[in-house]
Parts: sequence; structure tokens; C-alpha cells
Amino acid sequence: VHTPWKECCAMDYAVHNLDSSTDSVLQMKNSFNKNAKDDSVVKQLHQICRRLSRIFLHACTEHPEMFKDFESEMLVYKRFHAFALKFGVLTSDSLINPN
Repeated sequence: VHTPWKECCAMDYAVHNLDSSTDSVLQMKNSFNKNAKDDSVVKQLHQICRRLSRIFLHACTEHPEMFKDFESEMLVYKRFHAFALKFGVLTSDSLINPN
């Protein structure tokens, strides 16, 4: 997310990725032609989902109790998982199984 690349802590990485992903999706939403399949949009969604999956992986492995508590209430990962599979931006092999 940094240009040029630099190392940062997990929390900063997550915040930067979420901010960047939000900006990218909003830009896509405003410029996306629903009648045309845009490979650059698919590629960008794949990259966003890959980065978001790293955040989920970190939360699940490093903070399992907080992840499970939050997930049981909000179902954020469940919805992310369904989105990623439905639109083919990630495969089930590349997604975590938090159970």
C-alpha cells in the first residue's frame, strides 16, 4: 500500500489496506460499466481480496478469541468468504477456515 514500499506494524497494515480498498471500490463503483466485463476491475478486486484475506488470517491466528467473538456477532468473514467465492476473486484454497 505504501509507495515506495515500507514495513509497518500489523495494525497500520490493516488500516492502510482498508482505507486503500475502500477508495478503490468507491472509484470502481463510480466508473464501472455494468454492461462490460472489465478485466482490470477483476484484477483489482482480486488484489483487494488477497490483502483483506491477510488481515483476516492475522486476526484469526494472532487474536483467535477476539476474532471468534467478533465474527460470531458480525459475520464479516463469512460474508467476505461468500463474496470472494461468488465472484471468483479468490479460491477456497486461498481462504482461511477459522473453525
